[in-house]
Amino acid sequence: MRKQFVFVGVVVLLLILLGLSSGCVSTSDYDALAHSNSTLLYDYNELQGSYSDLLKENDGLVTKANGLQNRVEELEGMYPLRGFSTVSEFKDWASSHVQRTTTYIDDAFLAAYKVQQAGMEDGYLMGLDIDTDGDTGSVFITVFIGDELYWWFVEDKEAYDGFGLKR
Repeated sequence: MRKQFVFVGVVVLLLILLGLSSGCVSTSDYDALAHSNSTLLYDYNELQGSYSDLLKENDGLVTKANGLQNRVEELEGMYPLRGFSTVSEFKDWASSHVQRTTTYIDDAFLAAYKVQQAGMEDGYLMGLDIDTDGDTGSVFITVFIGDELYWWFVEDKEAYDGFGLKR
């Protein structure tokens, strides 16, 4: 907004200096400058309207973002998901949630999703990952214990470490 005022001010100052340095301005030059001035003022007023609209839109977005943040905090209070404390805690939990062996990746995904939901109901944060290669692939659950990644095929009883992968 300041830039617009400065711009208009500079144009007016240039017009004044131009008039003083040449002594007088021809009617055609004066008319051209007057037209430029009115065009600039029109553009300025249009920009002011757009700026006001953007401010209103921003206020609406800030209000919406605050509402969403409040909802996130509310949900976090209801479901404070946590990681597993130890490897044995994870392995014990995983061994009690083994799923039947599947043939197709979509069945494997549904089985892993069921396990992820059970984990969330028990208060655990876990990822569901899909690794596909055309028609074949695998679906597995991932968790962090401390800073180390562990993964588990929900059809197996054994959980595996993440080959040294860290956060």
